[in-house]
Amino acid sequence: MPLEDDSIVHPTGFWSYVHKDNDSQHDRILNLAELLKQEYEFLTGSSLDLFVDREDLAWGKKWRVTIDDALTATSFFIAIVTPRFLASEECRKELIIFAANAEARQVPELVLPILYAPVDDLVEDSEDEVRRIIAASQYVDFTKLRVKDQEGEDYLTAVAQLAERLVEISAEVANRPEYLPGKLERDSDPKALSPGDDTDEADDALGILDAIAAQEELFPEWQKTIEKYGALMSQVADITNKYNPMMTAAGKKNGAARLFVAKQYANELTPVADEFKENGSKYAEQAFTMNGLMSVILTNISEREAAERTSQQVQSFLNGARSLADSGRVSIESVQGFQDTVKDVAKMSRDVRRPLKTLAEGAQSFLDGQQLFDDWVRRIDKIELQDEQAQIVNELDVLPESQ
Repeated sequence: MPLEDDSIVHPTGFWSYVHKDNDSQHDRILNLAELLKQEYEFLTGSSLDLFVDREDLAWGKKWRVTIDDALTATSFFIAIVTPRFLASEECRKELIIFAANAEARQVPELVLPILYAPVDDLVEDSEDEVRRIIAASQYVDFTKLRVKDQEGEDYLTAVAQLAERLVEISAEVANRPEYLPGKLERDSDPKALSPGDDTDEADDALGILDAIAAQEELFPEWQKTIEKYGALMSQVADITNKYNPMMTAAGKKNGAARLFVAKQYANELTPVADEFKENGSKYAEQAFTMNGLMSVILTNISEREAAERTSQQVQSFLNGARSLADSGRVSIESVQGFQDTVKDVAKMSRDVRRPLKTLAEGAQSFLDGQQLFDDWVRRIDKIELQDEQAQIVNELDVLPESQ
Protein backbone atom coordinates (compact mmCIF):
# COMPACT_ATOMS: atom_id res chain seq x y z
CA MET A 1 0.00 0.00 0.00
CA PRO A 2 1.58 3.34 -1.03
CA LEU A 3 2.24 5.82 1.72
CA GLU A 4 1.07 9.41 1.46
CA ASP A 5 3.87 11.82 0.59
CA ASP A 6 4.57 13.95 3.67
CA SER A 7 6.11 16.67 1.49
CA ILE A 8 2.72 17.49 -0.05
CA VAL A 9 1.08 20.61 1.39
CA HIS A 10 -2.59 19.81 1.92
CA PRO A 11 -5.45 22.30 1.70
CA THR A 12 -6.51 23.59 5.09
CA GLY A 13 -9.67 25.08 6.45
CA PHE A 14 -10.94 27.03 9.45
CA TRP A 15 -14.32 25.78 10.66
CA SER A 16 -15.83 28.84 12.34
CA TYR A 17 -18.95 28.21 14.41
CA VAL A 18 -20.59 29.02 17.73
CA HIS A 19 -20.12 26.25 20.29
CA LYS A 20 -23.60 26.78 21.71
CA ASP A 21 -25.04 26.13 18.23
CA ASN A 22 -23.23 22.82 18.07
CA ASP A 23 -24.43 21.90 21.57
CA SER A 24 -28.04 22.69 20.71
CA GLN A 25 -27.71 20.63 17.52
CA HIS A 26 -26.26 17.66 19.44
CA ASP A 27 -22.84 17.82 17.75
CA ARG A 28 -24.32 17.86 14.25
CA ILE A 29 -22.15 20.85 13.24
CA LEU A 30 -18.93 19.07 14.17
CA ASN A 31 -20.25 15.87 12.58
CA LEU A 32 -20.71 17.83 9.36
CA ALA A 33 -17.08 18.93 9.50
CA GLU A 34 -15.95 15.31 9.87
CA LEU A 35 -18.17 14.13 7.01
CA LEU A 36 -16.76 16.88 4.79
CA LYS A 37 -13.19 15.87 5.58
CA GLN A 38 -13.92 12.23 4.80
CA GLU A 39 -15.65 13.05 1.52
CA TYR A 40 -12.84 15.38 0.43
CA GLU A 41 -10.27 12.67 1.10
CA PHE A 42 -12.41 10.13 -0.78
CA LEU A 43 -12.60 12.40 -3.83
CA THR A 44 -8.93 13.40 -3.89
CA GLY A 45 -6.97 10.76 -1.98
CA SER A 46 -5.51 13.72 -0.08
CA SER A 47 -6.23 15.08 3.38
CA LEU A 48 -8.12 18.24 4.22
CA ASP A 49 -6.64 19.70 7.40
CA LEU A 50 -9.68 21.27 9.03
CA PHE A 51 -9.19 23.31 12.22
CA VAL A 52 -12.40 23.22 14.24
CA ASP A 53 -11.48 24.57 17.68
CA ARG A 54 -10.26 28.16 17.88
CA GLU A 55 -9.08 27.49 21.44
CA ASP A 56 -6.60 24.92 20.11
CA LEU A 57 -3.02 26.20 19.82
CA ALA A 58 -2.83 24.66 16.34
CA TRP A 59 -5.70 26.89 15.18
CA GLY A 60 -3.97 30.07 16.40
CA LYS A 61 -0.61 29.14 14.87
CA LYS A 62 -2.08 28.26 11.48
CA TRP A 63 -4.35 31.33 11.57
CA ARG A 64 -1.42 33.72 12.05
CA VAL A 65 0.54 32.09 9.21
CA THR A 66 -2.47 32.25 6.89
CA ILE A 67 -3.33 35.87 7.66
CA ASP A 68 0.20 37.30 7.82
CA ASP A 69 2.12 35.41 5.14
CA ALA A 70 1.65 34.74 1.45
CA LEU A 71 -0.56 31.73 0.78
CA THR A 72 1.48 28.67 -0.13
CA ALA A 73 -1.56 26.39 -0.21
CA THR A 74 -5.30 26.74 -0.30
CA SER A 75 -6.79 27.81 3.03
CA PHE A 76 -10.57 27.90 3.29
CA PHE A 77 -12.68 29.79 5.80
CA ILE A 78 -15.92 27.87 6.34
CA ALA A 79 -18.39 29.80 8.46
CA ILE A 80 -21.45 28.08 9.93
CA VAL A 81 -23.85 31.00 9.71
CA THR A 82 -26.64 31.25 12.28
CA PRO A 83 -28.18 34.16 14.21
CA ARG A 84 -25.74 33.37 17.04
CA PHE A 85 -22.82 33.49 14.57
CA LEU A 86 -23.84 36.98 13.46
CA ALA A 87 -24.08 38.06 17.11
CA SER A 88 -20.70 36.59 18.08
CA GLU A 89 -17.90 39.16 18.13
CA GLU A 90 -15.27 36.43 17.79
CA CYS A 91 -16.94 34.84 14.76
CA ARG A 92 -17.51 38.21 13.13
CA LYS A 93 -13.89 39.15 13.71
CA GLU A 94 -12.61 35.93 12.12
CA LEU A 95 -14.79 36.33 9.05
CA ILE A 96 -13.97 40.03 8.59
CA ILE A 97 -10.21 39.56 8.89
CA PHE A 98 -10.06 36.47 6.70
CA ALA A 99 -12.33 37.96 4.02
CA ALA A 100 -10.38 41.22 3.92
CA ASN A 101 -7.07 39.41 3.54
CA ALA A 102 -8.46 36.96 0.98
CA GLU A 103 -9.67 39.96 -1.03
CA ALA A 104 -6.23 41.58 -0.77
CA ARG A 105 -4.67 38.36 -2.10
CA GLN A 106 -7.29 38.13 -4.86
CA VAL A 107 -8.71 34.81 -3.64
CA PRO A 108 -12.15 35.81 -2.26
CA GLU A 109 -13.59 32.39 -3.15
CA LEU A 110 -11.72 30.90 -0.19
CA VAL A 111 -14.48 32.36 2.01
CA LEU A 112 -17.16 29.66 1.95
CA PRO A 113 -20.08 30.26 4.35
CA ILE A 114 -22.67 27.58 5.08
CA LEU A 115 -26.06 29.07 5.87
CA TYR A 116 -27.11 26.72 8.64
CA ALA A 117 -30.17 28.59 9.91
CA PRO A 118 -32.29 31.38 8.40
CA VAL A 119 -31.04 34.91 9.07
CA ASP A 120 -32.54 38.22 8.08
CA ASP A 121 -31.11 40.89 5.76
CA LEU A 122 -28.71 38.53 3.98
CA VAL A 123 -28.25 40.75 0.92
CA GLU A 124 -25.24 42.36 -0.75
CA ASP A 125 -26.44 45.88 0.06
CA SER A 126 -27.01 45.10 3.75
CA GLU A 127 -25.83 47.77 6.17
CA ASP A 128 -24.16 45.01 8.17
CA GLU A 129 -20.65 44.24 6.87
CA VAL A 130 -20.69 40.56 7.82
CA ARG A 131 -24.02 39.99 6.12
CA ARG A 132 -22.64 41.72 3.00
CA ILE A 133 -19.59 39.45 2.96
CA ILE A 134 -21.72 36.33 3.29
CA ALA A 135 -24.24 37.46 0.68
CA ALA A 136 -21.46 38.35 -1.79
CA SER A 137 -19.95 34.88 -1.46
CA GLN A 138 -21.50 31.81 -3.02
CA TYR A 139 -22.74 30.50 0.30
CA VAL A 140 -24.18 27.01 0.65
CA ASP A 141 -27.74 26.75 1.97
CA PHE A 142 -28.10 24.04 4.64
CA THR A 143 -31.18 25.51 6.33
CA LYS A 144 -33.41 22.59 5.30
CA LEU A 145 -30.73 19.92 5.32
CA ARG A 146 -29.68 20.60 8.91
CA VAL A 147 -32.69 18.62 10.21
CA LYS A 148 -32.18 15.71 7.82
CA ASP A 149 -30.68 12.36 8.79
CA GLN A 150 -26.91 12.83 8.53
CA GLU A 151 -26.64 9.31 7.16
CA GLY A 152 -29.49 9.80 4.69
CA GLU A 153 -29.16 10.22 0.93
CA ASP A 154 -30.16 13.90 0.81
CA TYR A 155 -27.66 14.92 3.46
CA LEU A 156 -24.75 12.87 2.11
CA THR A 157 -25.44 14.15 -1.41
CA ALA A 158 -25.18 17.74 -0.14
CA VAL A 159 -21.93 16.93 1.68
CA ALA A 160 -20.53 15.38 -1.51
CA GLN A 161 -21.47 18.49 -3.49
CA LEU A 162 -19.80 20.71 -0.91
CA ALA A 163 -16.64 18.59 -1.03
CA GLU A 164 -16.65 18.74 -4.83
CA ARG A 165 -16.82 22.49 -4.63
CA LEU A 166 -13.79 22.57 -2.31
CA VAL A 167 -11.92 20.36 -4.78
CA GLU A 168 -12.80 22.69 -7.68
CA ILE A 169 -11.74 25.81 -5.80
CA SER A 170 -8.51 24.14 -4.65
CA ALA A 171 -7.62 23.24 -8.23
CA GLU A 172 -8.50 26.68 -9.54
CA VAL A 173 -6.49 28.53 -6.90
CA ALA A 174 -3.52 26.15 -7.25
CA ASN A 175 -3.34 26.80 -11.01
CA ARG A 176 -3.64 30.56 -10.66
CA PRO A 177 -0.50 32.73 -10.34
CA GLU A 178 -0.13 33.65 -6.70
CA TYR A 179 -0.71 37.28 -5.87
CA LEU A 180 1.60 38.53 -3.16
CA PRO A 181 0.31 41.60 -1.32
CA GLY A 182 3.78 43.03 -1.01
CA LYS A 183 4.96 44.21 -4.41
CA LEU A 184 4.47 47.90 -5.09
CA GLU A 185 4.57 49.88 -8.29
CA ARG A 186 6.92 52.86 -8.30
CA ASP A 187 5.16 56.15 -9.01
CA SER A 188 8.20 58.39 -9.21
CA ASP A 189 10.08 59.48 -12.32
CA PRO A 190 12.69 56.83 -13.27
CA LYS A 191 15.20 59.69 -13.72
CA ALA A 192 15.03 60.23 -9.97
CA LEU A 193 17.21 57.18 -9.45
CA SER A 194 20.81 57.81 -8.51
CA PRO A 195 23.34 56.45 -11.04
CA GLY A 196 24.59 53.86 -8.60
CA ASP A 197 21.16 52.59 -7.52
CA ASP A 198 19.98 49.09 -8.34
CA THR A 199 16.79 49.73 -10.34
CA ASP A 200 14.63 46.97 -8.85
CA GLU A 201 15.63 47.71 -5.28
CA ALA A 202 15.22 51.47 -5.71
CA ASP A 203 11.81 51.02 -7.34
CA ASP A 204 10.70 48.85 -4.44
CA ALA A 205 12.04 51.29 -1.84
CA LEU A 206 10.29 54.23 -3.45
CA GLY A 207 7.14 52.16 -3.80
CA ILE A 208 6.80 51.46 -0.09
CA LEU A 209 7.40 55.12 0.77
CA ASP A 210 4.79 56.19 -1.78
CA ALA A 211 2.30 53.70 -0.31
CA ILE A 212 2.96 54.93 3.23
CA ALA A 213 2.50 58.53 2.12
CA ALA A 214 -0.78 57.67 0.38
CA GLN A 215 -2.09 55.87 3.45
CA GLU A 216 -1.00 58.64 5.79
CA GLU A 217 -3.06 61.13 3.77
CA LEU A 218 -6.14 59.20 4.89
CA PHE A 219 -5.24 59.17 8.58
CA PRO A 220 -6.73 62.64 9.24
CA GLU A 221 -10.04 61.55 7.66
CA TRP A 222 -10.12 58.44 9.82
CA GLN A 223 -9.34 60.56 12.86
CA LYS A 224 -12.22 62.89 11.99
CA THR A 225 -14.56 59.91 11.81
CA ILE A 226 -13.42 58.75 15.25
CA GLU A 227 -13.77 62.25 16.70
CA LYS A 228 -17.26 62.61 15.25
CA TYR A 229 -18.11 59.22 16.74
CA GLY A 230 -17.04 60.50 20.14
CA ALA A 231 -18.94 63.77 19.70
CA LEU A 232 -22.13 61.94 18.77
CA MET A 233 -21.68 59.65 21.74
CA SER A 234 -21.45 62.75 23.96
CA GLN A 235 -24.71 64.04 22.49
CA VAL A 236 -26.35 60.70 23.22
CA ALA A 237 -25.07 60.85 26.81
CA ASP A 238 -26.30 64.44 27.26
CA ILE A 239 -29.78 63.55 26.02
CA THR A 240 -29.87 60.50 28.26
CA ASN A 241 -28.72 62.46 31.31
CA LYS A 242 -31.38 65.07 30.58
CA TYR A 243 -34.18 62.50 30.59
CA ASN A 244 -32.97 60.22 33.38
CA PRO A 245 -34.37 62.34 36.25
CA MET A 246 -37.55 62.96 34.25
CA MET A 247 -37.94 59.22 33.78
CA THR A 248 -37.39 58.62 37.48
CA ALA A 249 -40.00 61.20 38.42
CA ALA A 250 -42.49 59.81 35.92
CA GLY A 251 -41.93 56.34 37.32
CA LYS A 252 -43.36 57.49 40.63
CA LYS A 253 -46.58 58.50 38.93
CA ASN A 254 -48.06 56.03 36.48
CA GLY A 255 -47.40 54.09 33.29
CA ALA A 256 -48.82 56.80 31.05
CA ALA A 257 -46.37 59.35 32.47
CA ARG A 258 -43.41 57.03 31.91
CA LEU A 259 -44.46 56.35 28.31
CA PHE A 260 -44.87 60.08 27.64
CA VAL A 261 -41.34 60.85 28.82
CA ALA A 262 -39.95 57.81 27.00
CA LYS A 263 -41.52 59.01 23.75
CA GLN A 264 -39.96 62.46 24.17
CA TYR A 265 -36.60 60.83 24.89
CA ALA A 266 -36.89 58.64 21.77
CA ASN A 267 -37.85 61.58 19.55
CA GLU A 268 -34.82 63.59 20.63
CA LEU A 269 -32.49 60.60 20.47
CA THR A 270 -33.53 59.29 17.02
CA PRO A 271 -31.80 61.85 14.72
CA VAL A 272 -28.56 61.54 16.68
CA ALA A 273 -28.78 57.75 16.53
CA ASP A 274 -29.28 57.88 12.77
CA GLU A 275 -26.19 60.05 12.34
CA PHE A 276 -24.28 57.79 14.70
CA LYS A 277 -25.14 54.74 12.59
CA GLU A 278 -24.10 56.52 9.40
CA ASN A 279 -20.76 57.46 10.95
CA GLY A 280 -20.15 53.88 12.09
CA SER A 281 -20.75 52.64 8.54
CA LYS A 282 -18.28 55.23 7.26
CA TYR A 283 -15.62 54.03 9.70
CA ALA A 284 -16.05 50.42 8.60
CA GLU A 285 -15.98 51.43 4.93
CA GLN A 286 -12.75 53.36 5.43
CA ALA A 287 -11.08 50.38 7.10
CA PHE A 288 -12.21 47.85 4.48
CA THR A 289 -11.33 50.13 1.57
CA MET A 290 -7.76 50.63 2.76
CA ASN A 291 -7.08 47.12 4.04
CA GLY A 292 -5.53 46.01 0.75
CA LEU A 293 -2.96 48.80 0.74
CA MET A 294 -2.29 48.32 4.45
CA SER A 295 -1.58 44.63 3.82
CA VAL A 296 0.89 45.61 1.12
CA ILE A 297 2.63 48.10 3.39
CA LEU A 298 2.93 45.78 6.41
CA THR A 299 4.14 42.90 4.24
CA ASN A 300 6.82 45.14 2.72
CA ILE A 301 7.91 46.52 6.07
CA SER A 302 8.17 43.06 7.64
CA GLU A 303 10.44 41.89 4.80
CA ARG A 304 12.88 44.79 5.04
CA GLU A 305 16.10 45.10 6.98
CA ALA A 306 15.77 46.28 10.56
CA ALA A 307 17.51 49.57 9.74
CA GLU A 308 14.84 50.38 7.13
CA ARG A 309 11.99 49.39 9.46
CA THR A 310 13.22 51.79 12.13
CA SER A 311 13.46 54.79 9.78
CA GLN A 312 11.60 57.90 10.90
CA GLN A 313 8.97 57.70 8.13
CA VAL A 314 8.18 54.04 8.79
CA GLN A 315 8.02 54.51 12.54
CA SER A 316 5.81 57.58 12.18
CA PHE A 317 3.43 55.59 10.01
CA LEU A 318 3.29 52.63 12.40
CA ASN A 319 2.72 54.92 15.38
CA GLY A 320 -0.07 56.70 13.51
CA ALA A 321 -1.87 53.43 12.75
CA ARG A 322 -1.51 52.34 16.37
CA SER A 323 -2.86 55.66 17.63
CA LEU A 324 -5.97 55.40 15.44
CA ALA A 325 -6.67 51.89 16.70
CA ASP A 326 -6.30 53.04 20.31
CA SER A 327 -8.71 55.94 19.75
CA GLY A 328 -11.25 53.61 18.20
CA ARG A 329 -11.13 51.25 21.15
CA VAL A 330 -11.83 54.07 23.59
CA SER A 331 -14.88 55.11 21.57
CA ILE A 332 -16.25 51.58 21.55
CA GLU A 333 -15.94 51.34 25.33
CA SER A 334 -18.05 54.49 25.72
CA VAL A 335 -20.81 52.96 23.56
CA GLN A 336 -20.84 49.77 25.59
CA GLY A 337 -21.09 51.80 28.79
CA PHE A 338 -24.04 53.75 27.42
CA GLN A 339 -25.88 50.60 26.38
CA ASP A 340 -25.58 49.28 29.93
CA THR A 341 -27.06 52.47 31.42
CA VAL A 342 -30.23 52.47 29.29
CA LYS A 343 -31.18 48.79 29.51
CA ASP A 344 -33.96 49.49 32.00
CA VAL A 345 -35.32 52.37 29.91
CA ALA A 346 -35.41 50.16 26.81
CA LYS A 347 -37.64 47.71 28.65
CA MET A 348 -40.22 50.40 29.25
CA SER A 349 -41.00 51.52 25.72
CA ARG A 350 -40.91 50.30 22.14
CA ASP A 351 -40.29 53.92 21.10
CA VAL A 352 -36.96 53.93 22.95
CA ARG A 353 -35.93 50.52 21.62
CA ARG A 354 -35.92 51.80 18.04
CA PRO A 355 -33.16 54.45 18.40
CA LEU A 356 -31.25 52.15 20.76
CA LYS A 357 -31.30 49.48 18.05
CA THR A 358 -29.98 52.05 15.57
CA LEU A 359 -27.20 52.95 17.99
CA ALA A 360 -26.33 49.28 18.42
CA GLU A 361 -26.11 48.85 14.63
CA GLY A 362 -23.82 51.87 14.37
CA ALA A 363 -21.65 50.52 17.16
CA GLN A 364 -21.43 47.14 15.40
CA SER A 365 -20.27 48.77 12.15
CA PHE A 366 -17.65 50.71 14.07
CA LEU A 367 -16.53 47.54 15.82
CA ASP A 368 -16.30 45.67 12.50
CA GLY A 369 -13.95 48.32 11.15
CA GLN A 370 -12.04 48.32 14.42
CA GLN A 371 -11.32 44.61 14.01
CA LEU A 372 -9.15 45.43 11.00
CA PHE A 373 -7.39 48.28 12.81
CA ASP A 374 -6.65 45.96 15.72
CA ASP A 375 -5.33 43.27 13.39
CA TRP A 376 -2.98 45.80 11.79
CA VAL A 377 -1.71 46.66 15.28
CA ARG A 378 -1.16 42.95 15.98
CA ARG A 379 1.02 42.76 12.87
CA ILE A 380 2.85 45.94 13.89
CA ASP A 381 3.53 44.39 17.31
CA LYS A 382 4.96 41.34 15.54
CA ILE A 383 7.29 43.50 13.43
CA GLU A 384 8.50 45.45 16.45
CA LEU A 385 9.07 42.26 18.42
CA GLN A 386 11.27 40.96 15.61
CA ASP A 387 13.29 44.18 15.76
CA GLU A 388 13.68 43.91 19.54
CA GLN A 389 14.88 40.33 19.22
CA ALA A 390 17.31 41.30 16.46
CA GLN A 391 18.67 44.13 18.62
CA ILE A 392 19.28 41.73 21.51
CA VAL A 393 21.14 39.35 19.20
CA ASN A 394 23.28 42.20 17.84
CA GLU A 395 24.15 43.37 21.34
CA LEU A 396 25.16 39.86 22.33
CA ASP A 397 27.34 39.57 19.22
CA VAL A 398 29.37 42.67 20.12
CA LEU A 399 29.91 41.76 23.76
CA PRO A 400 33.60 41.14 24.50
CA GLU A 401 34.53 37.55 25.21
CA SER A 402 35.00 36.81 28.91
CA GLN A 403 38.59 36.39 29.94
